[in-house]
Amino acid sequence: METTETPEQPLPEQPKPGLILGEVAKYYLHTIGRWANFFSILGYISTGFIILIVLFVGVIFSTITAAQEQFAGPQAGMVSSMMSASLTVMRFIFIAFAVYSFFVAFYLGKFAARIKKATALNDTLTATNAFENLKSYFKLIGITTIVLLALDILVFIIMLIVGIGAASMRR
Repeated sequence: METTETPEQPLPEQPKPGLILGEVAKYYLHTIGRWANFFSILGYISTGFIILIVLFVGVIFSTITAAQEQFAGPQAGMVSSMMSASLTVMRFIFIAFAVYSFFVAFYLGKFAARIKKATALNDTLTATNAFENLKSYFKLIGITTIVLLALDILVFIIMLIVGIGAASMRR
């Protein structure tokens, strides 16, 4: 029995794994890098303002406490301790927000610098590092969103319980 052999046709060339970007996509990434740099600078500036607020809130509160001690009379100690506790809580909140703001600006700034360099030099490794920073930025924003949503739900539940308790006391 005879077999007929068909000549093998060459297979079409398979694309190599990886992402190849055209010039328009590189232009868009470079523009995104410039905007990310702008927002990063604004983030650093706002972090500085938050730190200034932390420094000056103490001065403002001590002035208010001194003024209230003159007029409060016997309750001056209680007013002073309440103001001191409020100041400590406010400072902690502002410092935590400043640290958060710094890291948001930091990750965005790293992404901006690296993506602009990667698009200018056509460097895949630098682009990969840039996207790693972008991932960290979005991860931080995502975790923050989840925490804030959980706090919103918790506050809503507490308000609901307090409202039901207050309504039941009126009867």
